[in-house]
Amino acid sequence: FERRKNFSFVFIKIENYDYTTFTFEIIDEISKNSTNLNIPLKNYNGFKVDFSTGILVNGLFSPSYKIIENSTENTKRIVEEANPSSKFNTGICLLAHAYPRLGEFANFGIGSGFSYNLNQQNLNFLLGGSFLWGAEQRFITTLGVNIGKVKELSSYYEINTDYSSSEFTPNTDVPTVDVLKASWFVSITYNLGLNNSTKNIKL
Repeated sequence: FERRKNFSFVFIKIENYDYTTFTFEIIDEISKNSTNLNIPLKNYNGFKVDFSTGILVNGLFSPSYKIIENSTENTKRIVEEANPSSKFNTGICLLAHAYPRLGEFANFGIGSGFSYNLNQQNLNFLLGGSFLWGAEQRFITTLGVNIGKVKELSSYYEINTDYSSSEFTPNTDVPTVDVLKASWFVSITYNLGLNNSTKNIKL
C-alpha cells in the first residue's frame, strides 16, 4: 500500500512585502542530511504604501519686476522683466504613494507629499496620480497639482502704468506680496522601499 504523510502548518500572516519566500527544510530520515527548498511567491491584492524621493518640475514661479524712469515726464513705471527661465521651478520632493497590489510590473496609484523649490527656496504641497514601474524597487512618475507661495505685484500697483517719481525713491524695491497659488507638477522619483522587499518564512 502507499504510505502517506500529512503535514500541517500554523497560520501564516502575509506581511507588507512585494514577495514572500517560503523556505522548506527537507531532512533525509536515513542520512539525516538536510536541504532547503526556497519557493518565492509574489503577493497580490490589498493596498500598499511606498515612499519615494526625487526631482520635479512645476509651473509655479515669481515674476521678476523692475522700476524704470521716464525722465521727460518725471514719472516711473513698473515693468516685468523678460526672463523665460523663471516660468517654472525645479526642486526635490518626498512623496507617499498608495496603490493596489496588482502584482504587475506597471502599476498606478495616488501620490502626495512635499517639495522644496530650488529657485524660490520654499516648501510646496503635492497631490497627483502616480505611475509605478518595477517589481520591487520602483521608478515612479507623478503628475498633479502643486500648491505653494509665489511673489506677485502688490494689488495697489499695476505693470506698465505711470506713477509719480515721488512714490519711488532711488533704492525702493518693487512692492510684492506672497500669494498662495496652484499649478501643475511632474516628478520622477525612486521609492525608498524596505531594507529587504522580500519576506522570508522558514517552514
